[in-house]
Amino acid sequence: MSKIRHLIDRLFRNSEGSIVLWQMPNIWLWLWILATLANYIVSEGLLTLLLQALSMASIIIWSFLEIYSGVTPFRRIIGSILVAVILIRIV
Repeated sequence: MSKIRHLIDRLFRNSEGSIVLWQMPNIWLWLWILATLANYIVSEGLLTLLLQALSMASIIIWSFLEIYSGVTPFRRIIGSILVAVILIRIV
């Protein structure tokens, strides 16, 4: 088996051996999507601040869930990258 094939298998196969590229988003990812879209519609005031906070909280929760319980190493890497990007933006 080539090294690239082995890397792809290692990154994208779950514990049952199935390749997992896509899953239905969980509640935290849906919440992030909805809060982010709503934030584009509402452009000022307290509601904007609340939507931004909800959006940030939900994507952070989603990222940590992916790091700790992602079904493939790729999903855990994506969660880690997202946490790093959020931390860089905050600092």
